[in-house]
Amino acid sequence: FDRQGNLFVVDVAFGRIFKIDRSGTFHLVCEYDGEPNGLALHRDGRMFVADHKNGIMLLDTDSGKIEPFLDRPRLERFKGVNDLTFSKTGDLYFTDQGQTGLHDPTGAVYRLASDGTLDKLLSNIPSPNGL
Repeated sequence: FDRQGNLFVVDVAFGRIFKIDRSGTFHLVCEYDGEPNGLALHRDGRMFVADHKNGIMLLDTDSGKIEPFLDRPRLERFKGVNDLTFSKTGDLYFTDQGQTGLHDPTGAVYRLASDGTLDKLLSNIPSPNGL
């Protein structure tokens, strides 16, 4: 929920993000070539999107503009970012799941610190999903 009480939801299959206002009305915020999987609202009001195809995206909920925020750390693509959340200090935690599982236990959990430092906290995880 944002500060005005609007709920934001994703439509992974069609690359859409909707806002549901306090009256229950759906509004299309954006539609793009991506696979939005999760949303997290930063304490400063910015909306971050975990996009399976494009990495971490930043969404302007007023204009509907969405743009890459973190897509190629260390020149390496993510396997498929799945979910994200913020700590009380503003650090961003997210999972990189892709198609990992017991057959390919290479998923990971990352922290993007407020100062921009990216740390891989856990690796070799079969299918990390949710935080």
